[in-house]
Amino acid sequence: MSERKTITDFIQPARSPDEKRPSVIIVAGRDIGRQYFLSKGDTLIGRDEDCAIRLNDSRASRRHAKISGDPHAQAGPHFSVIDLDSTNGTFLNERRITEAMLADGDKIHIGYTLFKYAIRDIVEIEYENKIYRMATTDALTGLSSRDHFLQQYNEVFHRSQRYHRPFSLMMADIDDFKSVNDTYGHPVGDRVLEALGRTVMEVIRYEDFPARYGGEEFVVLMPETSPENARRPAERLRRKIETLVFEAEGKCFSVTVSIGIAGYPDHAETMNDLMKSADNALYEAKKMGKNQVRLFQGGRQ
Repeated sequence: MSERKTITDFIQPARSPDEKRPSVIIVAGRDIGRQYFLSKGDTLIGRDEDCAIRLNDSRASRRHAKISGDPHAQAGPHFSVIDLDSTNGTFLNERRITEAMLADGDKIHIGYTLFKYAIRDIVEIEYENKIYRMATTDALTGLSSRDHFLQQYNEVFHRSQRYHRPFSLMMADIDDFKSVNDTYGHPVGDRVLEALGRTVMEVIRYEDFPARYGGEEFVVLMPETSPENARRPAERLRRKIETLVFEAEGKCFSVTVSIGIAGYPDHAETMNDLMKSADNALYEAKKMGKNQVRLFQGGRQ
């Protein structure tokens, strides 16, 4: 599993704070907000250890693409993105390319990761990074926020629709969480939520997108995954959570989660219907005794 850093990654340090520097920032994918400054020459992107931008991404090739150019060219930063005969292709602004020049604001799609190419000074980059994280991250759990999840959900749904690809939606809810807050207080409840956020990040796959949907409810987008295949990571998550032990007021306690799963296009044709199907599956898991994973059993809504 890839390292998850929360600071800007520098390929080369800037010479002064106001120097304009070209960079790529991950705007969709697991390491959202992570930035890489580009230096003169080639910057390799892929799964190999020698890649400057290393992706733990099953749809990325070992040496997938490179960004090549000069940040100090006479006319300003001058970079192009070049596909290295990758299996799944390199896309610039949703168009598959072999080689293309980059302009400020361009989007580069590699595997499950979406980069934005930007030319900013250090102060701008650090400020935008901080604001972006505040806007997209749930402060308590470290997972994505509800609003950001809905943006990603919209993107994944329409991409799956366009290219006729499956994906699954997992909804997880902590069982009897109210009793934790009532018995031990909300600070202890917050500790539980924080621990579950970490556990979700540890257990799910790189390509999955987790978020705190609200209160004690979590959601995970699972691209390229049928509902049946989504059951395995869901079960891993459920089992891992039930092994966690918390201590408060001299007592130890554990929590469990119930999980519902629905998939596109198996269970729904619209975003709203897919959400309802996953929620119905979660309701069935609760009704059948909690601490279990249930797949939606109905037809398309």
